[in-house]
This record gives sequence, C-alpha cells and structure tokens, in this order.
Amino acid sequence: MEIEAYKALNAKHLDQAEALFKAVLDKDPANPRALAGMGYIRMQQGNFLGAISFLEQARRGNMSDKELVEALETARFWFLMGEGQRRSTTTT
Repeated sequence: MEIEAYKALNAKHLDQAEALFKAVLDKDPANPRALAGMGYIRMQQGNFLGAISFLEQARRGNMSDKELVEALETARFWFLMGEGQRRSTTTT
C-alpha cells in the first residue's frame, strides 16, 4: 500500500495519497515511510507546520535518510518565512 501511496503522491493525487498513507498508519502508527509521506503531502498543501510534525515523527524512525532531513529543513524554512510574512502584514 505504501508503494501505491507514493505513486499517488508523485502523480500529485494528494487526496488519494493521503487516504493510502492514513490506511498504513492505521495499521502501523509509527511507520516512518508513511509518516514521511504525510509530511510530503502537507508540504504540497502549504501546511508547513503539519509537515514539520509528520517529518519529525518520521525522522525518529529513520534518522539517516538524507532526503527526509532536507525536507524537514525546507518545511521549517517555509514555515518561518510564512510566519515572518504574516507578522509583517499584521504590524503595518
């Protein structure tokens, strides 16, 4: 099911990918590949705080994955950029 979920994610079928990853996580809540997949989905949706949460959980299960670490750094960057932009528009 993970393979199908990643195929859906790569094809930008985010709803389908999310449903498949959730099904994997229902059976194995600590599955690092499914958690990472959910993080990638959240990034595609622009939900960087959600992405950080899923990617952090995935990293705990697979700390040596370079792509995962890079995705986490990217999600943190875009979350901070969004927060900075949001704050600058509320103070002006």
